[in-house]
Amino acid sequence: MKMIRILAGALALVCVILSAGSAHATCMRPTSPFYKPTYSAAVTGLAVAASATDVAIINGSATKTVCVLDVRVSCHGSSAVRFNIALIRRSTANSGGTSAAMTAVKNDTGNDAATATVLSYTANPTPGTAVGYVRADSYIAPTANNPGVSNFRFADRHDNQPLTLRGVAQGLAVSLEGQTVTGGECDISIEWSEESP
Repeated sequence: MKMIRILAGALALVCVILSAGSAHATCMRPTSPFYKPTYSAAVTGLAVAASATDVAIINGSATKTVCVLDVRVSCHGSSAVRFNIALIRRSTANSGGTSAAMTAVKNDTGNDAATATVLSYTANPTPGTAVGYVRADSYIAPTANNPGVSNFRFADRHDNQPLTLRGVAQGLAVSLEGQTVTGGECDISIEWSEESP
């Protein structure tokens, strides 16, 4: 059923030519207005810390409303181990740790530059205040040849909301909840849109 829904969504995607003879098109779904400026960021082979807490986070913007649409996490270790992945909404920013900015790529090169901040962590930060868990998954982290995958989608129907971040203090973190994955590496991707508040 999930695959049917995904295929139906893909088939519903249409491109409308804005003017006759124009090489430029705007993609839309029949049930929604024109897409908002949308961005993607990803990291591959992220070596996660021992007793890993937040391994990635997207924080909101001082000038735009940030709408998280999709988070995808794939991890493996040097030996099989059961562990949890959680998406945690935070109301205050993380501090410390060893972080690197994940490059925000425009889904349409005509978009303005992204204003959200997306970070990955190789040493644990001090986590910001947790509002609560919004998604969670659990699986056995296998070896590199067969990594596990968790895909968390928001606003995958026309009548529900994306996870919305307002202001730079609000964030959505990808957390391993203090677990150790020996030889652990993760691939993480995040997609979001931005609009004026």
